[in-house]
Amino acid sequence: MYSPLQLHQIAMIEYERAQTQASRGRLVAMLLRKRNHLLSLDTILNCLTTHGQHSLGLMTVAVDKIVGTVSRNQDFDRNFMPLRAVTMERWLRILKARLKNEYLPPVELRKVGNAYFVVDGHHRISVAREQGQAFIDAYVTELDAPEEELRKLGIAGI
Repeated sequence: MYSPLQLHQIAMIEYERAQTQASRGRLVAMLLRKRNHLLSLDTILNCLTTHGQHSLGLMTVAVDKIVGTVSRNQDFDRNFMPLRAVTMERWLRILKARLKNEYLPPVELRKVGNAYFVVDGHHRISVAREQGQAFIDAYVTELDAPEEELRKLGIAGI
């Protein structure tokens, strides 16, 4: 497989690529006057009347359905590319583990309509997206909200 040095070099190249994507995304968003931060679950919940929640358990989720976060919208952009240097060490560890085919635990998500928000696993999702991974295992808790309100927000269930 890879030597530790090769693994580190590959991971650094991938991290720099992810940061370049984030920089491009910031520039494009600025030029188009669009928002580039991750959607906050709190923002969505301020627009909804929720009626409890229930666990969906462990399931496989399409990575592109993960659109926001519960708490880390300053660390990653809307495509989960790293925005701050504080993310580097953890990001590199996750990528190295992935390259060595080590087990990575499922992420934890909240589901609202057909959108998912990250509770735990931001770096794993960032690495998965950067590597082109289509699906990820997750423990999911669904928040119950009226379908009509979800439709108005564009996140109605399927």
